[in-house]
Amino acid sequence: MAQSNKPVPSAEQQRIVDADANANVIVVAGAGSGKTFTMTERVIHLIHEGVPPEHILGLTFTNKAASELLSRVSKAVLDDARERAREGGPHPARLAFMKPDVRTYDAFFQSIVRQYGLLVGFDPQTQPLSVAGARQIIASVVGRHVDEIVQLPVDMGSFGTVVDAVGALANNIANSMIGNGCLTVADAIERITQWDAAFRTQILDLLQTDETGLLTGPLADRQRGATPKAVKDVLKARKKAEKKGGEYVETPGDKDAVGEAIHADAELAARDLYLVAMKRDVLLGLVREFDEEKRRRHMAEYSDFVIAAYQLVERFPSIGAHYRRQFTHVLLDEFQDTSTTQSALLAALFHVDEPHGTDRSAAVSAVGDPFQSIYAWRGASPGAFRMFINDFHMPAAAEPLPMTRTRRNSRVVLQGANNLTKVLRRVEQRPSSANAQEVPVQPLRNVDDGSVEVDEGTLAVLGFQTRGQEVDAVTRFVKQSVEQYGDACKPGDSPVAVLFRGKKSMALYEDQLSQVTLRDGRPLRVRAVGLSAMLDRPEVQDVLALLKVVGDHTDANALMRLLATPRYALGALDLKRLARRAADLNTEYRFRTLVEAGLAEARMGRIGAAIRQECAEHGVPDRHAVARRCGSAAGSRRAER
Repeated sequence: MAQSNKPVPSAEQQRIVDADANANVIVVAGAGSGKTFTMTERVIHLIHEGVPPEHILGLTFTNKAASELLSRVSKAVLDDARERAREGGPHPARLAFMKPDVRTYDAFFQSIVRQYGLLVGFDPQTQPLSVAGARQIIASVVGRHVDEIVQLPVDMGSFGTVVDAVGALANNIANSMIGNGCLTVADAIERITQWDAAFRTQILDLLQTDETGLLTGPLADRQRGATPKAVKDVLKARKKAEKKGGEYVETPGDKDAVGEAIHADAELAARDLYLVAMKRDVLLGLVREFDEEKRRRHMAEYSDFVIAAYQLVERFPSIGAHYRRQFTHVLLDEFQDTSTTQSALLAALFHVDEPHGTDRSAAVSAVGDPFQSIYAWRGASPGAFRMFINDFHMPAAAEPLPMTRTRRNSRVVLQGANNLTKVLRRVEQRPSSANAQEVPVQPLRNVDDGSVEVDEGTLAVLGFQTRGQEVDAVTRFVKQSVEQYGDACKPGDSPVAVLFRGKKSMALYEDQLSQVTLRDGRPLRVRAVGLSAMLDRPEVQDVLALLKVVGDHTDANALMRLLATPRYALGALDLKRLARRAADLNTEYRFRTLVEAGLAEARMGRIGAAIRQECAEHGVPDRHAVARRCGSAAGSRRAER
């Protein structure tokens, strides 16, 4: 038998692979520690333990990561099936079609809403809203209230400042305030309003004044940071005494003067906090209107789909039970980037406090690294793993399984990375009402198997005063490196890669590097990757639309773009008729939704008053009325024809 070249898991990796198949597991995997390989081996282990592949769900953040994980898992499962078939196991063709389901978080949450969203008043025709589109809607909302905003007793800033503040507050509410009794954005706004009202009352009581006195009285004319003369005199006398080698003894008058100054500054700080609460109250009203405007326009941000999915699972337990039966084992990739709302939804979906009958909690494995979090702007919580321990009712002393060994980098690079992240591993000593300390993260180490030249490489951190100096330094470095190491590269390769955080400065570097002439007279070959917006070209967009429709036939945006291309020769009237036909078919879809949720019987004619009552209780439109409207519209069109 031919010897397998399959990598052998390390001791750390094997511990994760062999973990109890029916237990919840937390894994903290450092950069380059073989996370995808380990998760692939974990899936194979689950299948060996008797878990059907189609009952395994993997979630990650990007389509690329989902595709890579699915590809690796599918290949590994099929290869493993072939080996087992040689020993009399099932034919590998069976497993070729029964694969784990791997998706992005957003795609999975949207699929729930597309299927059941009607039950919480979420229109199936709702379209995703881009960041730019959301800002445009916010700007229109703020524009309707400009006259009111400029007359407020507090300075709200410029128009753009208000728009940005509304967007940031809406984003924070959607990603961090849903759960624990808040099912909607409106619920969260009401809770924050109550908090702010109580806080403002406390401030006024402490300052022994009312809002009018705080805004127009003596406090309103005072500025923070101005040091009173008495305090200046004390500081001057103390400094003078220290220069003479003596010690300045403060008098009771000095202490009173300093105390009064501190008290005055504290009053001003309290006033500033009161003004912040006032501004937030105004912003909350604009956020509420923004949320209503999105629904009116049948548009939704990604966070809105998450909120709607959470409402569905909380209000209709049968939906969560359905997904727990479908997916008994769940792998959550890059868990450090999940928002508080996403974490609450995942817990509601895959965990039940009191199992009964066939309804059991899924076995969930959360994998990630707190030091690699990049989605803080989308509400990624620093305590995501601690929340997982609480939400999935793991033992309080539960600690994550570490993955610290890496083959990716040399020792000098790992030392640099560990030094940079040392401050993140420091435990805060000051008392706090909240435990912000994340799960422990161990330093990265090399694999001690001789596969890495541990002393190879150099790490340097350089700083420049101007962008021009930085460009010149990079240009000199590239020229020197190409002249020194270029001959050792394969044809078409380059010894140097310059990585950028964004596209803003790429053109400047490309222009400067293109002017370099090497020692032998050859020009430096420069290739900029990602500078041109190739994905925005119409022909590329058409191909992407085709692929999206193949992957998801419910993607209305991609389908309409595809049908609107010259290839299909469909005009505006044809597309309009197709849209009307789709609206008619939605009647059947909506009924199926009610049936699957347990709110209707399978026979159309027996929906009855019970369903209408259930729909009314949950704010769902009367489906009979919808059917009548659709039927009337269809009859009218037949009469026209």
